[in-house]
Amino acid sequence: MRTGKKAEAGFSLLEVLISVLVVALGLLAMAGMQLKSIRDSHDAYMRSLASELAVEAAERVRAATGDQIYALNSASNQMDLNSALGCYASGVATSECTSNIASIQNIAASDTAYFASATTSMFGSGSVQVLLKKTDGTTASTLSACSYSLAGASGTGTACQVSVSVSWQEKAASGTTPMQTQTFEYRFR
Repeated sequence: MRTGKKAEAGFSLLEVLISVLVVALGLLAMAGMQLKSIRDSHDAYMRSLASELAVEAAERVRAATGDQIYALNSASNQMDLNSALGCYASGVATSECTSNIASIQNIAASDTAYFASATTSMFGSGSVQVLLKKTDGTTASTLSACSYSLAGASGTGTACQVSVSVSWQEKAASGTTPMQTQTFEYRFR
């Protein structure tokens, strides 16, 4: 015969509560990871929309210039920016656009209106800017600021890149109320 204490069997209430707490913390962590994943995939989706809009804007600018951003000015032996860019470039005076033929002005005005409409429908608010960026990162304010001499000449001037910048507002990664401006930039020459 056995004469000892009977061994206890089963779980105590404390053990059950601890296991429920561990499972609950695990589920909360998984929910947090899911929310972070959803937020990150939304951010990636917004960046891909901005990328598509920037490339489309760049293609429209290229089409308006006849795919010749720079053209040889034989009188000055310089490479000058195509004057159609004056109708698109945000940082350039509007007088730079008046030398173009009317159809290019109309196309540029239509494209610019389309960019504004597309930005509003895709992002709710935002902007598309076409800028002329010098090699030092500054923005050119005239088309002639981007003219440069050919090799063998005096070597003056600097070539510019055409920058298409798409900006929009979205919540901060922390999910707080203040909105942050996000920008996608596409450059070409």
